[in-house]
Amino acid sequence: MIKDKKVIRDILEQSEKFFHTKEDDEQIETTFEVVEKLQKIHPSSIVCRYDGNDLIGHVSILPTSKDLMNKFINKEINEKKLFELTIPQERYEAIYLLAAVVEPKYQKNGIATEMLLEAIKGVPLLKNPVLFYWPFTKSGEKLAQKVASILKMTLEGRKNIFE
Repeated sequence: MIKDKKVIRDILEQSEKFFHTKEDDEQIETTFEVVEKLQKIHPSSIVCRYDGNDLIGHVSILPTSKDLMNKFINKEINEKKLFELTIPQERYEAIYLLAAVVEPKYQKNGIATEMLLEAIKGVPLLKNPVLFYWPFTKSGEKLAQKVASILKMTLEGRKNIFE
């Protein structure tokens, strides 16, 4: 669990720089309250890496239910609603790959894969859990496929926004 306010601020700034959530009502906002709820849902929901004092990357996942996953995949609810409806549980049946951001000079070194695996492996799961995602880039799609393959988990995706 991340408690350091500077670290949280760095993560929020990095997320906003990449995802522009303030300009999109469909996405989960980048706020301290969101970070707090994510970590209440599960403490390993956010993982980050630093190089000295510089944040080089972070990932966020949202453990949730298959019912909410299906509603999101089928566009019955948006990302913000998925987050609002998700509640803490003892075990989860689905994990939304919410965000994976690595600064350009650190990309292509497996950092995002490593962080996602760490986050997901920390979550207590029910039998046959599913990963799901909404890729913003082709590299995000490849990352989701790689992580699902490593974990031998089913992967579901919402329509790519870059198509």
